[in-house]
Amino acid sequence: MEINQETRERIQAVAKALAEMWSRIRERLAKIVRNLWEKTKTVADKWYQLEEEKRVVVRQHHKRNFSRQKITHQVTNRKPQHMVRKIIR
Repeated sequence: MEINQETRERIQAVAKALAEMWSRIRERLAKIVRNLWEKTKTVADKWYQLEEEKRVVVRQHHKRNFSRQKITHQVTNRKPQHMVRKIIR
C-alpha cells in the first residue's frame, strides 16, 4: 500500500510538531525539577543548621544505656548499713 506525497508530508509535519512539543515539555519538567531540587537543598541546609543549634536536654534518669553489660550500683539512700543492697538491672 503506497502513501502519496501529500499524506506523507502531513504525517511528517505532525511528527515534527509532536517532537517539538515533547522537547518543550521535557525542558519545562527539567526546569521544575531543578527548581524543586534547589529549594529542597536550601530548606534541608536550614533544617540541619537549626538541628545543630538545638540543645538536647537528657535527664540522667531517662538516659538509656544500650550496652550488653548489666549495671550494678549500690542503693545507699537513707537506709541503715545492713539494708544496703546491690541492684542489677
